[in-house]
Amino acid sequence: MNNFKFDYILTHKYEQFPPRGTVSPQLMELTKYIETNVTYGKWYSGHWHRNEKVDEKHALVYDVLVADI
Repeated sequence: MNNFKFDYILTHKYEQFPPRGTVSPQLMELTKYIETNVTYGKWYSGHWHRNEKVDEKHALVYDVLVADI
């Protein structure tokens, strides 16, 4: 196992939260790899154009400051 540690992960899309649309198998594989091999505090993504706290570690960001979520 790798010892990757980050405070934040910023990606365009968080593939395990698809409220609509299709799921990319390649992005799902990458998402699962990150979830398995990386220790992180928060994961922010913006693809869905919504401001929403998904859970304690994941948030969708559109037009707010990250500190507000």
